[in-house]
Amino acid sequence: MSELTVQVFGYGAEVGHIEVSKEAYTWWKKTNEEDEDALVSYLNSWELSDYEGPEVPKEAEFLRREEGSKVYWADSENLIDQYWQQTADCSSVKIEVDGKSVFAEDNTSPKFSDVVIGDADDTNNKDIAMSYTRSPYTHESFKDAVYVITFESSEKGMFIDSATNIDSDFDKSKLVFYVEEDWSGNGTIAGVDYNGEDFDTTSEPEDTVGKGIYAHVWKSGEE
Repeated sequence: MSELTVQVFGYGAEVGHIEVSKEAYTWWKKTNEEDEDALVSYLNSWELSDYEGPEVPKEAEFLRREEGSKVYWADSENLIDQYWQQTADCSSVKIEVDGKSVFAEDNTSPKFSDVVIGDADDTNNKDIAMSYTRSPYTHESFKDAVYVITFESSEKGMFIDSATNIDSDFDKSKLVFYVEEDWSGNGTIAGVDYNGEDFDTTSEPEDTVGKGIYAHVWKSGEE
């Protein structure tokens, strides 16, 4: 029995989607176009007194708790989904069997796009298969949400660090990366499995450095 380790590192983000009213969408869309920092401050502040921006009308207070106070974005009762994602195009991979890289000795951490392809037919045994899906919105709430505000904390570091035991020699054709198209159209790494067994990729990354916080106002569907 051998230990197979998969690490994926590079750029990614913590993402949260919040459903808001049409009134909140309209006000914040205009405000965000004029001052991008205002919405970031509103989302990222724990108390209304910490918010730095124009006065928010009552109909736009989508994080309102009671008069004169608010909740943190992740505690919103209208939170659609919250998750970590890693951008495939900005990632590198490290794959080892019992501590030894499966790649060339002079490049043990190649770019994701250099070794992961979209074709499961691994004819030369040099590339790893990728399964690509264009169904990013699996969360049921997205089916009803029309107006959405998204929080995005950009991070750099290790997003996947997982290991599993394998009973036989490592076979690249049995390793599959699953990539999804996210809400903004970027390909993100959604999972990894070997011989049909999933690696644990659900844990919150522990070794990342913040690179910036962004907020987006957009429409997910139609009224």
